[in-house]
Order: sequence, then C-alpha cells, then structure tokens
Amino acid sequence: MSASADADLSGLKTLRDLLEAAAAAEQRRGVQFISPEGLSRLLDYRTLLQMAEAAAAQIAGESLHPGQFVFLLFSRPEEFLKVFWGCVLPGFALMAQ
Repeated sequence: MSASADADLSGLKTLRDLLEAAAAAEQRRGVQFISPEGLSRLLDYRTLLQMAEAAAAQIAGESLHPGQFVFLLFSRPEEFLKVFWGCVLPGFALMAQ
C-alpha cells in the first residue's frame, strides 16, 4: 500500500493490521513479481492474505506458538512472501536467510 493511498493508516498498529487493511481496500493492489524472462504477475493483497492465513494454519499444525522463532529459506519470492505473512499473522518471530 503506498503512502498516497486513500486509506487512513493512523489506526494500524501491526503488520497484520496493514495487510488486512490493504486486502480490504477497494483498489486492486498487491505485489508485482517479474520473472527472469520478463513476465510479470500481480499477487493482490486479498489473495496474499488468504494464502498467509492458510500458511498460518499449517504452521500452527506443526505445534509452533506465537513468539517462537521460524527460520525461512526459499528460492521463490512468491513462496517466501506467503510463508512470511503466514508467520507474521499469528505472531511468530522470523529469521530470514
């Protein structure tokens, strides 16, 4: 979400709040991925939130709890972003490589 977005960001206190606000916005915005071949793909914030919630549920099934460390190592940016937010939503501490 850009600083020029029409949304009021003053009430947002966490990264989760920010993603949820971006997902709820009427405009279709998101993260643009560019492949080595030059192809672009937009992952909109609504879809990212849904993917992150699914990842968070899967991570919770691994007996992890908020505050525990999760080490992330991915070669595909899309997968990293999904699992990164899947860790942020429930409050895991992240270690990215």
